Amino acid sequence: MNLAVGLATATITAICGVGDPMLWGTVAFLLNYIPILGPMIGVVIFLLVGLLSISALWQAFLPAGLYLLIHLIEGETATPMLLARRFTINPVLVVVSLVFWYWMWGVPGAILSTPMLAITKIISDRIRPLMAFGHFMEG
Repeated sequence: MNLAVGLATATITAICGVGDPMLWGTVAFLLNYIPILGPMIGVVIFLLVGLLSISALWQAFLPAGLYLLIHLIEGETATPMLLARRFTINPVLVVVSLVFWYWMWGVPGAILSTPMLAITKIISDRIRPLMAFGHFMEG
């Protein structure tokens, strides 16, 4: 998925007229490894690049907007569809985890609750004595 994001970003920067599309594709590829903050940093970078390299104001916002669109498509449709085929977690357990970690740590706990649950599931599936717990966590 990171490679696809990089290639799509390189394509849109070339179409928008931003210089050196391979550089911006590589930046998008690397930023996609950072969850949540990577796309946010990327939008800011592409907004600044657009404002500095494109003279028309509405066109200057285009690289950042298209970069955001790429991440919305990737993060909301493509990646969940690919992961849903191989990895399932009980939705009730996700909600319980969300409520518990929000109670414990507030907003950072809510953000980290599902990844921590997924890590627990992956570890439970790999260690024989915990396999029953991993099966319990399946959706």
